[in-house]
Amino acid sequence: MNSVDPPLHQGHARRWLGLCVICAATFISGVDTTIVNVALPAIADDLGATFSDLQWVIDGFLVILAGTLLIGSGLADRFGRKRIFVISLLAFALTSMLAVLATNPTQLILARVLMGAAAAGLLPTALSLLAVMFAPSERAKAVGIWTAVAGIGVGFGPLIGSILLELSGWQAVFLINVPVCLAAAVFAIAILPESRRPGVPPLDLLGAAASIVALGGIVFALIEGGSHGFGQMSVLVALGLGIAATAAFVALELRRQFPLFDVRILGRAPVFSGAVALMACYLSFFGSLLLLPQLLYFVQDRSTLVTGLALCPMGVTLGVLAPLSSHLLARIGPRATLVIGVCVMMLGTGVQLLNTADSSIVIVLAGVVIYGAGLAVTITPATAMIMNEVGVAKAGDGGALNQVSRQIGGALGVALVGSTFAVVYRAGFGDDLSGLDSTARSAITKGIEATQQTAAGLAPEIKATLLRDANHSFELAARAGLGVCIGILILSALVTLVALRPRPLRGSSGAVVDSPG
Repeated sequence: MNSVDPPLHQGHARRWLGLCVICAATFISGVDTTIVNVALPAIADDLGATFSDLQWVIDGFLVILAGTLLIGSGLADRFGRKRIFVISLLAFALTSMLAVLATNPTQLILARVLMGAAAAGLLPTALSLLAVMFAPSERAKAVGIWTAVAGIGVGFGPLIGSILLELSGWQAVFLINVPVCLAAAVFAIAILPESRRPGVPPLDLLGAAASIVALGGIVFALIEGGSHGFGQMSVLVALGLGIAATAAFVALELRRQFPLFDVRILGRAPVFSGAVALMACYLSFFGSLLLLPQLLYFVQDRSTLVTGLALCPMGVTLGVLAPLSSHLLARIGPRATLVIGVCVMMLGTGVQLLNTADSSIVIVLAGVVIYGAGLAVTITPATAMIMNEVGVAKAGDGGALNQVSRQIGGALGVALVGSTFAVVYRAGFGDDLSGLDSTARSAITKGIEATQQTAAGLAPEIKATLLRDANHSFELAARAGLGVCIGILILSALVTLVALRPRPLRGSSGAVVDSPG
């Protein structure tokens, strides 16, 4: 039997109960995307993690998630969406427990990698289940609720994380996943219908492997290059592998009858500019979230609760304004809407450049509210532009591009912003470390948490000087990292202006007229 798609008349209650189950899983996966950021200082304290370790705690999850999203969707279509959804929930709970039990950075990074693979079976499968469970007349409403819940999860992750950290240790940010996933799995078995896609094409495992090597190699080169120098052989080899794998992936997908992703759709200007906008959004979002919690905790000496509360308005603003962005899109068109949204994000990021060790928390609050508004204005039109351009025939590729652009943007944001930060932070000390032994100098360059630990064992005068220099170096490095975010956003705005510029068309009389932008 090729298809076991259920009828759409199962009953109103079961469909909406099923949506609740899917939303619970989506919420916890969204929370997990950002909850870890506010726990980074505590992880660094407890496990002795370096700045590059912290980058990998985030990027280990994002790289594998981006590389396996399409495989997760393919497995669900082939073996049953409900089955893969339940298995992924259980796998997410198990891998979260591995993170809880981690006793060193390497174990935690490995657990995060496995969590990313588990999440790859949740995100695309949720949308497939909604499409099966709801008739077209109800589907838009169901997808809208699902999207809102996912956004709320991402936005409120830092606040939830800070509350958990106040009540317990950093392990709690992973432990919370376990009961939610187990409960969702039980209800999913009881409520969700099973379905498969008829005539599923073969899984493109080679394409998936190439995409993971491509992104993983480039991210590794950026993170390790920023920490240990870009001339290291391992960095150069990783970068070469990443570039070669990217070229191989494109070549493979162009040749295959059933590609993992049809790269040809990127040749369409709306699709390309929409994908660039999404990547820029998530690059700047995750890059900022890597730096701001550490600035608040280590430099401004805020509590974890205050840190989470300071970042929370970004999620609130995003949740409130995102549904309204469609009205702006209808009124002024995608080109103007995207440029306005990106410019507002630039303004919000620019406000964060004003932060110092002694600055008011109002600066952080103002910056995240403005940034959240720009993010809300940008994401919806970028997503709609891609989906409208590819149409029904390529809806799968359009949906995949939406998801993958976000994950790749997030992974590159952590790597690129983090490596820039690491280089500037080390350079900020100059010759001030000459009076310290080699062990202390090596520890200090690994990050501000290591600097503070080293300073604790020094004489009071040297300690005060070192901490002052560390805060100054962090401020400079954070500004450089945020500057990278602004630069990427500027590039995205330029791509939109050029790719979506009005093009001359010839009317029936042969006269040249402008096409709408």
